[in-house]
Amino acid sequence: MLAIDLGSGGHKVALVANNGDVIASASASIQTCILPHGGAEQDPDEWWNGAIQGAKKVIQKAHVAKEDIVTIGCDSQWSLAVPVDEHGDHLMNAVHWLDTRGGKYNRKIVSGFPSIKGYSLLKLLKWVKLTGMAPTLSGIDSLGHVLFIKNERPEIYRKTYKFLEPMDYLTARLTGRITATQKTMVPFGVGDNRKWGSMQYSAALLALAGLDKAKFPELLLNDGVVGTLKSSVAEELGLLPSTKVVAGISDSNASLIGSGAVLDFETIIYIGTSMYMTCHLPFKKTDLAHVMTTLPAPFKDRYYLLGEQGAGGRCVAFFLKQFIYPDDAFKTGTKPADAYERFNTMATLAPAGSNGVIFLPWLNGSIVPDEQPHARAGFMNIEK
Repeated sequence: MLAIDLGSGGHKVALVANNGDVIASASASIQTCILPHGGAEQDPDEWWNGAIQGAKKVIQKAHVAKEDIVTIGCDSQWSLAVPVDEHGDHLMNAVHWLDTRGGKYNRKIVSGFPSIKGYSLLKLLKWVKLTGMAPTLSGIDSLGHVLFIKNERPEIYRKTYKFLEPMDYLTARLTGRITATQKTMVPFGVGDNRKWGSMQYSAALLALAGLDKAKFPELLLNDGVVGTLKSSVAEELGLLPSTKVVAGISDSNASLIGSGAVLDFETIIYIGTSMYMTCHLPFKKTDLAHVMTTLPAPFKDRYYLLGEQGAGGRCVAFFLKQFIYPDDAFKTGTKPADAYERFNTMATLAPAGSNGVIFLPWLNGSIVPDEQPHARAGFMNIEK
């Protein structure tokens, strides 16, 4: 299987044997453009070109017969909105999960009386009942991104054939078929998640958000197959056109499966660009008080916990750049190649709980255990 991972910081492509051995791999970085007023975007062309170049390198290094590469699967960062035309070509940069420009539009559609933490109680109950979650007040979900595009880029909204998450954008480019699944469309907040495997959008939630159902893609089964490779892509990669492309998955669920934690309640904490705690569960549940929920997994009738804290490893990069190796009058030199290893070594010296010192995350506030979109980077409880 050719596996394509599209993270916030870069591509990772690997050829994996059916016993789990990694035959060959390649990686490259991706740039995030930080814009005024809470904007953050990435170029889908960079995603696609990086994925294709990585796949070529892996296939070349692996020396495996093309007949033996039978499947391609894509996982990716999510809560990014990519507007595409009928051919699957993007119409603008992808609005990134760090982007908060849609926050005011999310807050508008969820407000009302009686209010609880900024939400109309009745609207909140409807969203949770139908999706298992509610629109973020910060606007970092794909619903906020679509509302930002509709209100501030109306010409793009009018031209948009479908809105996609990154993994579905990649599968569309690979196959020529524009699709998604119940599990990949969760951040748009308009799908019906009451039953695992549903392939329906909610008319009630589309109406609350003021969005057109026609703007959202056909839904496949969570464990479905999108199609086979486009002939032009197969030729470029040196693969057979009959190579199947399976439905995509979010990186949060992919990392859980990749860790080997596939049984119920086996829990991991992941730290990459973002950070989250997750495990598989045999039931659907939402914890509104701590902004945690369960989302559809690719395993039949199974869900996985999402306890997304937002920026995780990106906070470490911010700390090293701004505090340890800043380019200022007190410059301590160029950041060494082993900066993260040194950081880890120093972290082992800190006691559990760090004596009460708390770091507030950079750029897009906090999510779990409490959504605070206005929280900004800084340390609390530091004593001399």
